[in-house]
Amino acid sequence: MAGHHSERPHDHTCALAQRVRALREDRGWTRERLAQEACIAVGTLARLESEGAIQPSFFTVGAVAEALGLSLDELFQE
Repeated sequence: MAGHHSERPHDHTCALAQRVRALREDRGWTRERLAQEACIAVGTLARLESEGAIQPSFFTVGAVAEALGLSLDELFQE
């Protein structure tokens, strides 16, 4: 089927959750530290990292990428 993707939006959210958590932990950062660096609420970050608990906004994802020193492309690389 042309244009059909086997991945659902939820799959991307789960991958993003795992990636953000791994990048944060690689830096030795707490959720509080990353949330502070990204100027977002700790609860927002906790939901983002909870594998699909929310579909994060573009602003939130951009802020997290910037706080981690990454472009959006780099953040979404597997």
